[in-house]
Amino acid sequence: MNVSQEVNMKQMTVKQAAALYGCSHANMIVLIHTGRIPATRIGHLWIVLEEHVLALREARDARSQPNAWIEPVREAA
Repeated sequence: MNVSQEVNMKQMTVKQAAALYGCSHANMIVLIHTGRIPATRIGHLWIVLEEHVLALREARDARSQPNAWIEPVREAA
C-alpha cells in the first residue's frame, strides 16, 4: 500500500472503531494488543483504519461459531 492510498482511508479512534465493530472500547484494545487488527499509536491515542474494522467485522459475521478465534486482518500487498 502506498502513501496516497493510506491517506484516502478513513482513520478512526478506538471508540469509533469499537462502535463500528459492535464491541466495547476495552475489547477493541484487546483486538489491537493481540494483533488481530492493525493500529497505529500516536501519543496516547490508537488510530485504526475503517477498512480494517470492516474486514474484521465481515470475518466475524461469516464465522459459523461466533466465539471462534478471530484471524488477524491482513494488509494488502
